[in-house]
Amino acid sequence: MVLNMVQVLKEEVRERIYSAAVEEFYENNYNSAKMKDIARRANIPTGLIYSYYKNKEDLFAGIARPVFQKLKEFIKGKKDRDQGGERIFDVFEEIEIDFIMNLFQERKQLIILVDKSEGTEFEGAKEEIVNLLEIHIREGLAGKIKGIEDDYKDFFYHILADNFTGRMFEIFRHFEDLNKARKMIELIARQHFYGVYDFVK
Repeated sequence: MVLNMVQVLKEEVRERIYSAAVEEFYENNYNSAKMKDIARRANIPTGLIYSYYKNKEDLFAGIARPVFQKLKEFIKGKKDRDQGGERIFDVFEEIEIDFIMNLFQERKQLIILVDKSEGTEFEGAKEEIVNLLEIHIREGLAGKIKGIEDDYKDFFYHILADNFTGRMFEIFRHFEDLNKARKMIELIARQHFYGVYDFVK
């Protein structure tokens, strides 16, 4: 019983540290954030943080890595879910938009990953996401795209990936309301999809 209570208290402190760190890194960035300010937000002694995390970099990674991994795994698995034909946008709407909205629940963590990670192992995260999406777009459009010379295709795929990623994160930055964010994501996704579809129909 006592051990269970101790474990519950340890998890409660860990959650307080995590939540405080999210707010600190979100409002500042990795380089500007201070452990003493995270401790103040969590209402604990600064030294207690080091019982849970080795250092500031380890704490930052505890926030950034899970959401980064989730996003990468989704993009890598997209080709297994893609379907051709008239239902392709319906499939996107049912699966991809729902996933993006699930990510919206961790919008602060995503913004930390993309905007606040300079000086960490994650500072190239956005570029990695763009590159993964570019590979997916290239594979998805292979043999289907028309009206673009081969010399331009690689850069075209890169621009598509960069534009879609940039617009998605801009929505995460701008909207805090879930319903408004979903509406904007649906509009952007529809514009993105049908803009590309014009090259393959």
